[in-house]
This record gives sequence, C-alpha cells and structure tokens, in this order.
Amino acid sequence: MNFIFERARRLGRFVLAGILWLHALFLLHFEPPHFSWLALRLHLTASETIVFALLVALSLLTSYGIWRFLLDVLYIYLFPFVLLFLLAKYGFLLLLKLNRFLRSPGQSASLTVTAQETQASAEIQAAGGNSKRGPRARPTWSEIGRFLSRPFRKFTVLWCFLVLVTTHSLLLKIGLAIVLVHIAYKIATIFRITLFSADVMSKLEAAIGQSVDTLLAKIAFVTPDTEPTVELRGTWNGLSGMRAGLMFLQNPRFVSRWAVFLGVAYLGCIYGYLAFLFSFAYYGVARVQTLNYTWPDALVEALFIPFAYTDLPHNIWIKLVGGIHGTVVVLIGAGTILNYVIRKAQQLQRVAAVLSERFTEVDVRERLLILEQKLGAKPPSTG
Repeated sequence: MNFIFERARRLGRFVLAGILWLHALFLLHFEPPHFSWLALRLHLTASETIVFALLVALSLLTSYGIWRFLLDVLYIYLFPFVLLFLLAKYGFLLLLKLNRFLRSPGQSASLTVTAQETQASAEIQAAGGNSKRGPRARPTWSEIGRFLSRPFRKFTVLWCFLVLVTTHSLLLKIGLAIVLVHIAYKIATIFRITLFSADVMSKLEAAIGQSVDTLLAKIAFVTPDTEPTVELRGTWNGLSGMRAGLMFLQNPRFVSRWAVFLGVAYLGCIYGYLAFLFSFAYYGVARVQTLNYTWPDALVEALFIPFAYTDLPHNIWIKLVGGIHGTVVVLIGAGTILNYVIRKAQQLQRVAAVLSERFTEVDVRERLLILEQKLGAKPPSTG
C-alpha cells in the first residue's frame, strides 16, 4: 500500500509540475480557482472560506509531513532541471538496452538469463525482507480520531481570525468556544512548565552529559604515537568549547545576569501571547452579546490587564473572562517567572560543576595534555 501511495505521489507531483511550468511558459492557459465561487456555494464569506481552506490544508500538511512537502515544492520549482536529469537517465538506460539488443544472439541470450536470475533473486530477497517486516499495521481508531480532530486542536491563530471576520452567528460561537478551549490549554501548559516541570533540566543535563561522554570516548585511545588527524582536531575543538562553556556556567555572576535576562524575556513573551489570545476572547464575547466593542480596543485593554480591568465593557461574561485573565497574569507574575528561571539556572550551574570534574580525572588530563602538545593548542585554564 505504501508503494502505491508513493507511486501516486510521484506521478501527481510530476503532472502538477508539468502543468504549472507549461502555464508559466504560456504554452497552457487555465484559470486559477476563485474563493468567491466556492464561498458562494458554501454560503460563506470569502474570508471564512479562506480560513477553513487553511485549516484543511494545514491539517493535511502536518499529516503529510512538512519536510516531504518542502521536498515536493523544491521538485516543482526546479522541475526543468529535474526533467533534464530524467531525460538523461532514461536516455542512458535506453542506449544500454539498445546495445544489449544489438549484441550477438548467444551473448544476448546469456545476458538475458543472467538478468532474469538476478531479478528472481532480488524478488526472493525482497519477499524475505517483507516477510520479516510483516504487514503494516492499520491505523487505530484513536489515530483516526486525532487526525480528524487536528483542525480543532491546533491552529489557534486561524480560529482567532475566524472570530474576527465571520458574519455567521453559529460560526462565531463555534470559533469562540474553540478559542476559549485553546486559551485554557495554553494556561495549563504555562503553569505545568513554570511550576511543575522537572524533566526540562533533566533532559538538558542528559544531553550535556552525553556530549561530554561522546567527546571523551573519542580520545580514550590517544597515545603519544597517535597521529594528529583532522577528526582528532575537531574533537579537541569540541572539548575546548565544552570546557569553556562549563566554566562560564560555573560563574555565579554570569549565570544570574543571564537568568534575569531570560526570565524577563520569557515573561514578556507569555504576557504578550496571552494578551493577544484574550483580546479575541473579549471581542468574541462582545459580538455574541451584540455589544459595540472593537478588537483594537480589546487588544489594548488585554495588554494592560489587570490595570485596565475597569475599562472593560460592563458585561458579566466579559468581566468573567477579564477576571480569569487578570488572575492568571497575577499568578504567573514576574516573581514566579524569575524564581523559576533562576532556580533552573542554579540547577544547571550545579550540573556544570559535576561535569567539569570529569576533566580533572588523571586519565583524561593525560590525554588532553598529549592533544595539547600534538595540536599546539592551549586548553582553557581552570583557574
């Protein structure tokens, strides 16, 4: 089945590239699809149709694979060169077959038998390989459910844009409900990362430790007779950079300054992103309640929550959304964010101190000294 899909993908890619390039060279003319016609058939506005088309397209793109999509786009963009390559390739194969046909009958027959035997053995090996791999498992109901629900679980900005442009009451309520659910999920994710995340530093610690182990393993067999190869010099440069980075991480002043800077940047990103999302919630609730309230006003007041809480429209539902927004902003205030980042930075500082001790082992120091003498480089001082 995968073979059939891959063949269909390649054929469709080739045909689409040919049509587009024939159109670009004015050898073929066709009218591009108009969203207005589709919108008229669906009884939607052009903006609503574009939003739903993007939701479907992005959902299919994330299922198809972004890298495969980019590869196909590059194939279509460079199609003239691809076509020249294909012509050269199949022309060469045609000449080979013609050469075999023009050979003597006996030699041609022997070559034919050899080719048939080779093809038969290849088919047997392929069959054996397929039997080892086994049939591809069918998608489960949970995978099908995740695929069908992907447009509703992702693409928050598109749903916000739908709340902004839709003229249908039902679509407005659906879009507003999805935006509110997305906001709740974002808030839960922020609290989980900020207050309860323990695996972020463990993963970073494991990654740094694995890098140190890999670099030290490459010099485990270094002796005075070892030749200074290019690979060995690259290993030395990696070790020097790793030691310098670990020394910087052990500097309390350096770590504290960067922790404050990153904490402020992190807080600003979270605050701005939540204000952006809540502005659509304010505006959507106001539209459902048929209040005269514009999105720019909602964005400005969301940016200054909780100080601008009294400037919100006097509506119980908007006040409720504003109260939740203000409470979240207070709970994830500057103190919480800075404490979180500083705590993680201090933990990283302790990890750097532990990993730096690996370079003080006698065996490692001897090999580093050998590399220093062979490569004529001086390692960073540990003092």
